[in-house]
Amino acid sequence: MAWMVAAAFVVAIAIAAFLALRGPSSEQRALSRMAPDERQAVYERAMENLKVLCGRGPRTDALERECEEQIRFVLQFPECDEACVAIARMHQQRPTK
Repeated sequence: MAWMVAAAFVVAIAIAAFLALRGPSSEQRALSRMAPDERQAVYERAMENLKVLCGRGPRTDALERECEEQIRFVLQFPECDEACVAIARMHQQRPTK
């Protein structure tokens, strides 16, 4: 039993190390290098794209994947505040029957 705990601990350490070494995505690095006013303009455009592309809620058509990608992109911005997260969540929710 103790060997199982030790093995789980080693696996957890390995996963943590992998995640730490992986670091931020290339998009996140590019966003962090942008001038704040430039990043703000890109963020505003990305939010407009999200609203136009995704409509008023989750997509269930051919644009669903593109909408999900836009949500993922917008959430990477430091400017993405509580309202931004709420919009993203609204578009990610699946309708229930």
